[in-house]
Amino acid sequence: DFLACPNWVFLVYYLPNTIKTLKAYSHLDAKVFEKNTLLISPVFVDVKHQGQGIATEFIKRGIRELVPQGYKLGLEAQNPDNVRFYEKLGFKTIKYQYFKSEKIHNYYMIYDENTAE
Repeated sequence: DFLACPNWVFLVYYLPNTIKTLKAYSHLDAKVFEKNTLLISPVFVDVKHQGQGIATEFIKRGIRELVPQGYKLGLEAQNPDNVRFYEKLGFKTIKYQYFKSEKIHNYYMIYDENTAE
């Protein structure tokens, strides 16, 4: 049944990217963050809708709702181009790692209301 289903073609096509993603997450060091820090999952916006403030508003809403309740917020970014975006929202890098064999950057960032622009 598996080979009769055309979805296996997509699996094979996307397998290299899936493996790279799994390798990236295998390097994650959750001990970087203080205990009880909520980690923000990646926010993806369709290319057609980028630049409209959608991701910004999702993250700002989380900040507005969670920080006043005493939660600490953290995230891990792998795209160096996204670091400045998160810094504008008030996140600062607390640890950086580069994994040469996979060409993966890991920026561990925490929210600090004193750094928000």
